[in-house]
This record gives sequence, structure tokens and C-alpha cells, in this order.
Amino acid sequence: MASDTPRSPPDAPGHDLHPTDAASAGLERNGHDPDPKRRRPDEYRERRIGGTRTPFTHLWMNRIGDEASRILPDNQSDLIVSSTGRAWLVGPATGVEVTELTPGTTLRGVRIGTAWLRPIVGVEATELTDRHLAFDELFSARLARRLADALWAGRFDDELARLLWPRAEADGRVAYAVRALASSGAPAVGVLAESIGVSARHLRRLVERETGLPPKLIHQVARLRRTIDHAASGTHVDIAQLAVAAGYSDQAHFAREARRFSGLTPTALVGRR
Repeated sequence: MASDTPRSPPDAPGHDLHPTDAASAGLERNGHDPDPKRRRPDEYRERRIGGTRTPFTHLWMNRIGDEASRILPDNQSDLIVSSTGRAWLVGPATGVEVTELTPGTTLRGVRIGTAWLRPIVGVEATELTDRHLAFDELFSARLARRLADALWAGRFDDELARLLWPRAEADGRVAYAVRALASSGAPAVGVLAESIGVSARHLRRLVERETGLPPKLIHQVARLRRTIDHAASGTHVDIAQLAVAAGYSDQAHFAREARRFSGLTPTALVGRR
């Protein structure tokens, strides 16, 4: 999520949840402690709990600050619970979203691996793209309650995931395609399809069904986020050189995709990183 604040919850009934300090244990902090004399920034923490071959990749916590959050696509989806009592899924995004939540609200969530969305939710992933859906709309009452309680307590891990979704399994072809598309040397879709043994058209449909996103967009989003990470690793950034190093055809190409996925110019995007 380059500002990884989840999107605002839908107006749907949720669960009676209460914040606990213990749930933040083990989460790496990406932010600052609020200063009561200044505007409070978001305070975000996360830790990796899995990889590309497991259903869930990161467990996270975000305490909302005073300013609106700019959420960039990241090719993934999130299961989220809030201190307001709501519990919902944020589906895969195709563009930027600027949202405001009540300052001081605490969100806790887990990020679903790109290739695992349909196996976890149980519907074609294209039905979830750019949508927010309450747990109760997606899962049984028992699963929704157990999931919300585990997320809020910070006790969600691979073992619990296997218990809650014992039959979930990602399509190996899609998992392979996602890894290839997100890599810096991503092949053309036709070449990738041939290596998997399917037509380019079939691969596109397969990837969209399982992830909610077309292959080209997965590649574009991954490239932009790599570019942001690369910029954050240096003290001085030349936008033109950054664009070429990231694989854009030129600076104008980088600018178009930066605006599409962040709503910002490359200079502004790199400056916010």
C-alpha cells in the first residue's frame, strides 16, 4: 500500500473490538510517535509473516494521523479490522485513492498475496477489484468472527491461515506469472504465456480471475513501487536517471505512470516516498 494506509471501511456492521498494546509487539515501526504540539502523522508498523508462496505476506498496524492518506496500488489486498468495530476486505486497486479516517483510529490487518485472492475469498477476484466488502459479506459468521479476533489480537500467522482455509491453494501458473511480472526483467505476456504452456489470451484471463488484475497492470505497479523504493535508498535523486534505471522508456513515461498510480508528479512522489 507507498503510503500503506488502508482505505476507509464501508458502512457495514462489524465487531466489538478494542485496542491492545500487545498486538503491536513485533511490528516494525514505519512512522513517528505523535507529538501533541504538531499535526500527527500516521504511525505504521508491519512485519513479514509469509512469502510469495504463502497466502499472506505481512501483518500490520496503522494508527491514523491528522492528514488525509494517499494510498497507492500494491497488487495485493488486505483484510482489516478497526478500533471503530468494523472488519472488511480492501480488494486490489487499479489507481490511487486519497482518504480521510478519524484521527486516532487504529487499524490492524493482514496482506493477501497477489496470487491467493480467489482461493482465500472464494469468488472470482475480478469481483473484488477496487471494492471494499465487509467480512460478513464474504465469510461465514464463524470464520468472520475468528478472523477479526485474531487480527485485532495480532495472533494471525500461517498456522491459523491453514486452519481457517485448509483447502486454499494458489494456481501454480498464476503464482509463477505474478513473480515474473513483478520482477525487474519481466518478460512480455506472450513470452510468459508460452513458457507456461498456455495462450497469451488464456494467461490474461487466468491471472485476472485469480488476482483481480490484468498482467500488464501487475507489471506497471510493481515497477513503480520498485522505483519508489530505489529513490528512498538514495539522498539525491535524478528523476531522468531514475526513470531509465527502472525500465521506463523515458522520463515522460515515468511521469505518466506516476500520475496514474499516485496522482503526483515524479518529483512530488519521490519527495513524499
